Amino acid sequence: MNDILLSVEGVSVYTFSAFVFLAFLWSSFVFYKKAIEYHENEETVFNAVLLMGALSFIFSRFWFVMTKLDWFVGHWIRVLFMKEYPGMNGWGVFLGVLLGVLVIVKKNKQKLFDWLDLVSLGLSAGIPIVYVASGVLSTEMMSTEIVKGLLLALWFFFLWWVEGEYRTFGWYRFRKTQAKTGFVTGGFVFGLGLVNAYAVLVAVGVLIVYIRSERKVIKDLKLLEKSLKGLKWPKIIKIK
Repeated sequence: MNDILLSVEGVSVYTFSAFVFLAFLWSSFVFYKKAIEYHENEETVFNAVLLMGALSFIFSRFWFVMTKLDWFVGHWIRVLFMKEYPGMNGWGVFLGVLLGVLVIVKKNKQKLFDWLDLVSLGLSAGIPIVYVASGVLSTEMMSTEIVKGLLLALWFFFLWWVEGEYRTFGWYRFRKTQAKTGFVTGGFVFGLGLVNAYAVLVAVGVLIVYIRSERKVIKDLKLLEKSLKGLKWPKIIKIK
């Protein structure tokens, strides 16, 4: 799948690696653009891109190594030989990005979900490229990765739209004058889980949105009970 795309004086550029780099650039651009729109310091944003990029590379490689210990135990120098022992892991990317966000937020004393929303929007832009590239370069006629990539691309456009609109959602703001950030983060996690059929991610995404809306379970249950009582039920069904 990862054939050589370009070779110059012994230095080879692999096709899939090129697409991953393209995804990184696109993600970084979307993140940078939105961060600047929200008047974040340009130097801080640029440093964040470099930090998250470096950590995501390190941890994606580390995560892969942990899944292939039979390749590396006793031969740890192989970890550095990306050509002979290639491999990265997507979960490591998420871990590296999250750690990068935590460092930036703590260093600059900023709000976590303000940055997570921006990063989630950036990731949602780049991830579809990786999925589609993986599918196109595979040996299957119609890889499911292509379908997933296209669905995630549509989800990115939805998140792009919703990022500017969710503050007007009455059910999310729920009687507050100002909605909290976190909606985009929850939406990103939810969409990623839904497309990949990861029930845990779907649940986490819903939970993030619900918690950040600051709605109360007891109050919502009472509202639900009141709504149910107001409905006209068949005589065989009685709601006390």
